[in-house]
Amino acid sequence: MKSIKNNGIRTLKEKISKKQEEMYKTADEFGIRSKNTLTISQELDYLINMYLKTKIEEAKKV
Repeated sequence: MKSIKNNGIRTLKEKISKKQEEMYKTADEFGIRSKNTLTISQELDYLINMYLKTKIEEAKKV
């Protein structure tokens, strides 16, 4: 069971990393205050929150 959770966490980390890179590129191209950058930033926030919730739930079970 733990390996399944670790795979989920690993997947979230990968998604976060890709979304960060996308946000940096978008900010370079359109500016940090562009609608595109802000939308991607919100998506990144969501992924980070999912990651943190998963880590907290995992810690509660230990």
